[in-house]
Amino acid sequence: MKSAFNYFTCLGFLLFIGGGFLVTAGLMGGWGLITLGIGVVVLFFGLILIFLQFKIAGRWNKVVDVFNSHEIITIHDASDMSGVTSEGVRNIIYEAIASGDLSGTLDGDTFTRVKGTVSTTTTETVKVLVVCPFCGAKTEQGLAKCQKCGADL
Repeated sequence: MKSAFNYFTCLGFLLFIGGGFLVTAGLMGGWGLITLGIGVVVLFFGLILIFLQFKIAGRWNKVVDVFNSHEIITIHDASDMSGVTSEGVRNIIYEAIASGDLSGTLDGDTFTRVKGTVSTTTTETVKVLVVCPFCGAKTEQGLAKCQKCGADL
């Protein structure tokens, strides 16, 4: 899932807050109509940035969900299902594959999803044993004395 909260959204919120401050200062602080006008413009740009980021994130999630729900699908079919243009779907898929949000290959206009694999590793511990020259008992390497007869190894 792509979050709508990113740098552009933060910038939008900052512009929105700054614009609100300028509008308030223009109306109540007696700073004049120029400050009020600048505040309205900044406020407007902040709202546009916030709206666009939520719209882009919604499109992204819709397209990636379509591709995750099919083993093999064409760009055209995904475009019909998601309501996003074919070029938009292609751009989102390239970005989703590059970011690791989607695993698969795009061959021409056909996307083939690759299922995740689980790999397990096992570790094996090897103990080296030393045979005591006096009693024949086997003891771990690194011990100074035989554990059976007490002789120096």
